[in-house]
Amino acid sequence: MFFRRRRPQEDKKKPVTLEKKVPIITLDNSWHQLFEEIKTPEIESLEEKLNELLKEQGKLNTDYIEYTRLKKDMLDKILELTHQAFELNSEEAIEEIEKQQKMVLKINEKTETIELRLDQLTVEIETTNKALVDESVQICYTHINKDREKSNQLDRQIQLIRETLMKKTEEKKALDKRSRQIYRYLHQLVGPRFIEELDKVHLNDKDWEKEE
Repeated sequence: MFFRRRRPQEDKKKPVTLEKKVPIITLDNSWHQLFEEIKTPEIESLEEKLNELLKEQGKLNTDYIEYTRLKKDMLDKILELTHQAFELNSEEAIEEIEKQQKMVLKINEKTETIELRLDQLTVEIETTNKALVDESVQICYTHINKDREKSNQLDRQIQLIRETLMKKTEEKKALDKRSRQIYRYLHQLVGPRFIEELDKVHLNDKDWEKEE
């Protein structure tokens, strides 16, 4: 019984994805300089999305800091009003305490909402940035391969030019050598005085070097 040997499966390029966390690529000036002229619609879309997410993140961080500062001021105010309420038994102070407490609760709700959204943004930014890096890497290798292919074509063309130049150079040397040999023969045949007269009539190139 014969068993047919199984052919090895053809190697297929598998997409390589980054596993480690990478810096925000749109904050890298080198990336902007490199991709200034080679951006694809996909890269432009991801870049725009990432910038919007970063903008939202920046605004929420600013809001969170402002709410935190405001909450601290209110808590300080409540502490001051509490002291007045106990010492002076002030109804106005008690009402103001209740008002400040409600505002603190609202701020707590806002900061909790901000914290939740910031957590979501962290994931969205990381995911979008990773997608942008992956796409950028693919585009880079596409251009590297195109550039290398073009470079190889130029190498072949340069080699052909060099070979042609060498042939032309050898051909020129042979023609110059033959011309000098002929001229020397004529010089010996008819003599230098007659050659000078013939040169004036027959030589088109006045600067031709007749001696090696």
